[in-house]
Amino acid sequence: MPYRTQGIATTEGSKRIEHSYFLKNNFLKNNSLCSGSMQWNNKGNTTDSISYSVVFNDDNKHIRLTYSKTDEAGIKRDFDYMVYLIPVKSNLGKGFVYYFQCPVSHRLCRVLYMAYNSDYFQSRQAYRERIYYTIQTLSRQSYCDYRYFDLKNQIKKLYYEKRYFKESYRGIKTKAFLKVQRIQNRLEMLNSIRLGKLDDCLKKLQQNTSI
Repeated sequence: MPYRTQGIATTEGSKRIEHSYFLKNNFLKNNSLCSGSMQWNNKGNTTDSISYSVVFNDDNKHIRLTYSKTDEAGIKRDFDYMVYLIPVKSNLGKGFVYYFQCPVSHRLCRVLYMAYNSDYFQSRQAYRERIYYTIQTLSRQSYCDYRYFDLKNQIKKLYYEKRYFKESYRGIKTKAFLKVQRIQNRLEMLNSIRLGKLDDCLKKLQQNTSI
């Protein structure tokens, strides 16, 4: 059975700020000083936006967030605060990896969420109510469908979108190809489950129509 979905927040359905966005855009590098904006859309229409500025130097490392929110009473409020970037030693033993410091709980995290009518972007752990992963809200049948198409997308990225994908090198299967094979095996298993459940549904439908 799926979780209760009415009134709950999910990671995909909530506004979020990801550490990877700033990393991919090379904002988190020495002597970086930049600014920009983020927007959230619903069916092609912009619903919310925020502005940010990044300071990354020897003395200060933070992201400043500025935005406005209108509450249920129609009162507009302005928000302006810092999210500090905290260094943690890399597991590889070379350099540091930077994390957001949640402005509410002060815990380190990679993603900040705005959910449950919160005024601030904060870590998942800072919320009293749980923020669910979308997959946790699905029924068993929907879970199989979700995982099936998710794995198909993974294969597409590995097999078709990788610039120089090779199945083997000097007669030995590449790690990428072995990963594709593992995913394909899981796909076959999930597809069998999906088709089996589909057959059960068709049988029940036929029984109901014959009564």
